[in-house]
Amino acid sequence: MRQSVIRQSVLTMLLCALLAPPAAADGKELRLGFISSFSGPVAVLGSAVDQGFEVALDQLGGRIGGIDTAIVKQDDEGKPDTGIAVARKMIVQDKVDVIYGVATTVVVVPVAALAARSKVVMIGPVSGPSMLAGKGCSPYFFSSSWDNNLPSEAMGEYLQTKGIANAYLFSANFQGGKDALAGFKNYFKRPILAETYTPFTAQDYSAEITQARAAHPAAIFAFYPGNLATNFVNQLAQSGLMGDVPFYSASTIDPTNLPAIGDAAIGTFQTAAYNPDLPYPANRDFVARFVARHHELPSSFAAQAYDGLMLLDAAIRSGADPHDRPALIHAMQTVHFASVRGPGFRINRNNFPVQNFYLLKVVKSDGTLIQQTQTTIFTDHADTHVDDCVMPAP
Repeated sequence: MRQSVIRQSVLTMLLCALLAPPAAADGKELRLGFISSFSGPVAVLGSAVDQGFEVALDQLGGRIGGIDTAIVKQDDEGKPDTGIAVARKMIVQDKVDVIYGVATTVVVVPVAALAARSKVVMIGPVSGPSMLAGKGCSPYFFSSSWDNNLPSEAMGEYLQTKGIANAYLFSANFQGGKDALAGFKNYFKRPILAETYTPFTAQDYSAEITQARAAHPAAIFAFYPGNLATNFVNQLAQSGLMGDVPFYSASTIDPTNLPAIGDAAIGTFQTAAYNPDLPYPANRDFVARFVARHHELPSSFAAQAYDGLMLLDAAIRSGADPHDRPALIHAMQTVHFASVRGPGFRINRNNFPVQNFYLLKVVKSDGTLIQQTQTTIFTDHADTHVDDCVMPAP
């Protein structure tokens, strides 16, 4: 898979050079390094990010900000060491102006640190580590997704308001999972019966599910990204526990894994900042373009990837030179664009979004599993870590 990604990188750069209109008179060119998990345990997320990115790039005619664009794509395999090596090559050899992508917290954190030291702007469309939203905020790192706490905060708020007596929590054992469960507890103030972290590479959850059954919880909440969710949710359903105890999640069940999870997901609830049925004009246009290209509905990860590229495009079109990093950063912090998540979406002073969060439910419509938006839980919701961010000058 990695070799095919490298070949695609070369082809992308050649096509940009051959097919793009003549360069602008000022000779501006954007060089963008795209890093994602095309293989490894969260490859489904890496693929979703690539899908959303390609829809946006196609809409822009291959010219981000209206200027010539060269793109290098590489696979981080979901591994920090690989991600760092790929990013270093892009910065040192390929001379990229922007690093875009990376699907997991374990890779985002070291790559964002390298980008900041190198004074290269980075856009993260999936993982938003809390440390980068608060005390570790950087002018060079932008999130087009959310602080890791936020989707889970929305579910914590929903279950608290619903009057659920207690909850049993599950997550993969990594920083993103710890952030997610912390976010849930920020808003759910009733008893937590257990907070179970399973290995990131786990395939069998039977022992943990047995322990959960013995606790007789009123609700189960879980955070498992990408491919990890498929095994966990299917095993929870097969155990019969999901039929006895309501199951809630964030960033766990979505269009990337619904076909693999199947009917077990019907009737379960999720929280997210995006759903394909949102009624905004920009979203309707995006969904139409996405379905025409990929023949399926976009996930929130694809939508966040699309928005991330549109943010960069709007910043450059506003007049920011991509080689003038302070000017580009200022433009990205202040520019407005038509987000698929609606007119309330904006970049906060920690370079993380302010946005709505919704309650979704899995249903079967005309034989197809989809998520339907039920209600808005948070409007214009910002992360709690922004108060700890003292943004240094770029």
